[in-house]
Amino acid sequence: TGENIYTKLREDITPLDAAVLGTKEVATPVTFGAITTIVAFIPLSYFPGFWSAWTSQIPPVVASVLIFSLIESKLILPSHLKHLSTNRRSMGTFARFQKWVADSLERGIEKFYRPVLALASAHRYTTICLFFALAMAGLGYHKSGVIGFVDMPKVERYRISAYLSMIDNTPFEETDKQITYIATCAEELKRELIDPGTGQSLVRNIMTSAGASRWGGAGDPEQGFSSLEIMPPSERSEPGPTNAEIAKMWEDKIGKIKNLKYLRVSGEWGSRKRGQEELNSLSVELRGQDSDEKRRIAEEIELLLEAQDGIKGAHADNQRQREEFAITLKPRALELGITQRELAQQIRQAFYGEEAQRLQRDGEEIRVMVRLPKEKRESMFTFENLTIQAPNGSVIPFSTVATANLQKAPGTIESLDGAQVSYINAQPNNQKVKIMEMAERLKPEIDQIVAKNQDISWIWAGYIKEQNETNNRYTWLYSLLILTLFALLAIPFKSLLQPFIVLLAVPFGVIGAYAGHVILNITPSYLSIFGIMALTGVVVNDSLVLVDFINQKRREGMDIEEAVRISGVRRFRPIFLTSITTFAGLMPLMFDRAIHAQFLKPMAVSLGFGILFATAITLLLIPTAYLALEDLKGLFRPIWRWYARPFKDGQNVDIMTEK
Repeated sequence: TGENIYTKLREDITPLDAAVLGTKEVATPVTFGAITTIVAFIPLSYFPGFWSAWTSQIPPVVASVLIFSLIESKLILPSHLKHLSTNRRSMGTFARFQKWVADSLERGIEKFYRPVLALASAHRYTTICLFFALAMAGLGYHKSGVIGFVDMPKVERYRISAYLSMIDNTPFEETDKQITYIATCAEELKRELIDPGTGQSLVRNIMTSAGASRWGGAGDPEQGFSSLEIMPPSERSEPGPTNAEIAKMWEDKIGKIKNLKYLRVSGEWGSRKRGQEELNSLSVELRGQDSDEKRRIAEEIELLLEAQDGIKGAHADNQRQREEFAITLKPRALELGITQRELAQQIRQAFYGEEAQRLQRDGEEIRVMVRLPKEKRESMFTFENLTIQAPNGSVIPFSTVATANLQKAPGTIESLDGAQVSYINAQPNNQKVKIMEMAERLKPEIDQIVAKNQDISWIWAGYIKEQNETNNRYTWLYSLLILTLFALLAIPFKSLLQPFIVLLAVPFGVIGAYAGHVILNITPSYLSIFGIMALTGVVVNDSLVLVDFINQKRREGMDIEEAVRISGVRRFRPIFLTSITTFAGLMPLMFDRAIHAQFLKPMAVSLGFGILFATAITLLLIPTAYLALEDLKGLFRPIWRWYARPFKDGQNVDIMTEK
């Protein structure tokens, strides 16, 4: 709006008239441009699960900013710009510098852009073919897999953690011993890794825990972890080793551990979480009642995953078993009126205890439990000689009313949607492992393993399940977005063909987004995809204003080719300045090294480079596509006139109804 007012002011009209006419001329396309941008951000509110926490907060902020910006540009900005002075003699040094820059840009437009636009317009079909070839090359490069894809950007954090899991029935003392050994290896690493400039160790603190897989997690004597706090790169005198290199050094020092199920050392953010647990990259969910057959199938799948290149630490969670007593009532119990529930309650009271009262001591509440002494609770003899009280008050030996058989049982029981489930999980060795391709390759083999038992079924879980859901949601959301943008663009143009011209900027904006990732050596992720969705609404703005400007010139009676050239030259500066300022505004985020910025960087790269690349498309492809569309319409216009002639020139025909 401001640039258009400035252009009107140069036509030697009063500042007030320039403000009114300049604002009115671009009011419709700018308003619809803001609406399309808001609409492009709305799909970010509808992604499932994990991603909703990241993306659902963006659309309300963007919508609020754009609405207030639209109000400011249409009501407040013109009232300020009506005071612009046209007195050239009163310009100061800075104003003269501004005028020199503006005049230089104008000379560049006349010297370079106008001839190029004229050449492209004269050879419009060649120009369109060249851009189409560029689009095919970009698509081919993307499909080649060279650029890669990850679910989240891999970001080094200030902590490296080692997660340990021992084999089933490992006592806590053995797990604690191994965790202590891992911490000792970390101490050696701390002494070796010294920053040369500060003389401080790159490893600041070491934290360990045995008996749980994480802080605040459920107790498990077979699991533990150790964690290192790392000096941030910004505080080092030189970059030094990366987290991945430090993790590899730590893992090499640890070496082989006896009776180990798996050891995972990680120092990156880049995996999604379910609750407090990281979602495994390869996770198979088995559904069905626990049985030896189910454990055998889980073991076969575990061996299959471990045999894959690039996979480490595969493990099935249903292999962990505990010993438990299976208590069965005898007929005598029924005669005495003793039920399974009453028997279980009395056994619980004897070994766990019954709360008698609660006391307050030093501000804390203490429960008083009545139960057998500790030495008796730990003896099998006590269980075998336990006495049970019948409903009539008589005391009967446990062996008279029930039997207790020691048997194996699942260490954990997890249910989902009413079905008992267990998981076989695995992690890749490095970021280059293509998990989705591996999943497609493994699916027939897992189908063959599970088909041996009709009572057991399986699906992919964890990362693969979420990625499939996200991909499906993204496909239909993006399709709906394109259809919505098409409908919105058809309103100001009053045409069903011209929106196709404006939407030509979208695929080339996507190419620019991927080119930005290649230039900055960033692997595309879902955050990049979210940036591309937002980019879709942004890149159509300049094309929308340009096509609307061409339509205005044609309504004024200007020849179509002249209208295209004049409009391209007139809109070059605002399009160029908008793209450059947008890219410049995103640069601090794109080149920020802080950890919190790494997660937003892919979105910024998609927006910044996509807009920059789409600028060339808008300034060359859109005008030539407009001319090509008019050529096409001219080709079919005689056919349409012939078809519509009876409806326009024919005499009215009265349809008489016979009585």
